[in-house]
Amino acid sequence: MDIVKHKRKLIHRGKYVFAPAGWLPVRRGAKKPQRLDASRDLLAEYPDRMRLLWHDPSEGGSVIEIAGGWCYGRRCDWIGIDDRTLADLHGDGSQLIPEMPPSGPLNPRYYRHRLTTSRRFPKPVQVDGDVVILNSPGSHYYHHWLRETLPRLELVLQADAYVIDNYKSFQWQSLQLLGIPAEKIIEPHQGLRLQANRLIVPSIATAGSRRRLGIHLQSQTDNSLAALHSKPSQRVYVSRRIACKRLYTLA
Repeated sequence: MDIVKHKRKLIHRGKYVFAPAGWLPVRRGAKKPQRLDASRDLLAEYPDRMRLLWHDPSEGGSVIEIAGGWCYGRRCDWIGIDDRTLADLHGDGSQLIPEMPPSGPLNPRYYRHRLTTSRRFPKPVQVDGDVVILNSPGSHYYHHWLRETLPRLELVLQADAYVIDNYKSFQWQSLQLLGIPAEKIIEPHQGLRLQANRLIVPSIATAGSRRRLGIHLQSQTDNSLAALHSKPSQRVYVSRRIACKRLYTLA
């Protein structure tokens, strides 16, 4: 897979990411599985292709490696091996084939759903090397990015490619601080199905991963500010006393 060529094909409209190949439903290809399997069951069933790289019961976090594993969708919440799908790696409980949005044709999302949702998988795109799955639902929002998506990176810092959103300024700035170049970032979209030599899937963010990532980001930020050799001339105070009418005061 040519990551640079892949990015050129993407079209951004607000929080949505589209690719021409994913505009219409897939009529051919393997059917999406209807069964969800616990990762512990698949680890026992595929001992030669799946292994637990890291697990900490006190934190509730883990990292699983899947040889020949696949990932599908914008939110990267459908991950599996062969025709089996893991159930407990992201914890958002989304259905394999989402329900239609309420209000039917009166809801603008109804038409987007009909155009982009299929009951079949597209042809997989092969990616060589170690590919880390980081994206999660709501990753395009700042709060979810800091609390849920970015801390997963702390569990796996070194890889050949990373599947994660990278089109907003706070996203690529934080990834740059962590030393991840743009040429290693694969931005997912709804019609993308990846199959990697080794798919590495960290669990949902834990309190420990958030704490360690915060210390790492603070250190990198302090170093960047020290390199500027300048001090800010103004400070902005944001008052939350009246949340519906924010007050901005220059100090």
